[in-house]
Amino acid sequence: LLPAYGNLIAKFMTANQCAHPKNKVAGEIERKIVQNYANANFELDAFLHTMPYCYDHLCKLFRKEVGMTPHKYLTNLRLHNAADMLCSAANNGNITEVALLSGFKNPLYFSRLFKKKYDVSPKEYYRLKMDEKNQQILDGDSQKIILEE
Repeated sequence: LLPAYGNLIAKFMTANQCAHPKNKVAGEIERKIVQNYANANFELDAFLHTMPYCYDHLCKLFRKEVGMTPHKYLTNLRLHNAADMLCSAANNGNITEVALLSGFKNPLYFSRLFKKKYDVSPKEYYRLKMDEKNQQILDGDSQKIILEE
């Protein structure tokens, strides 16, 4: 049991270090991205150019601290949010709505990026997640029947 807790603590500390950049400037960029990722009109380049540092230096610094460029971080955040939205039944698989709510102006571009990251289209991802949920419901119902007998 102790080795399992030790591994869990080590993973938590590693994840926590990656999530919180040590550099103040990188942290400011990350906060701005997190605050505005759902805004399709958020211009990351414009924000980076307003900072009192060289654009290339900011990108290198952010990559060193977070492990990816600011643009990649923004895109991954948007795609992760979109995947979460697709998992919820609230949007009924409306890809255009999910794309817009996740900060993408163009649903076709969103679909291409999503497929590149998750190896399936957003619509197929939605179907797979709904099938998983339905299967879990069926499995739960069959367990209830077994327990009641």
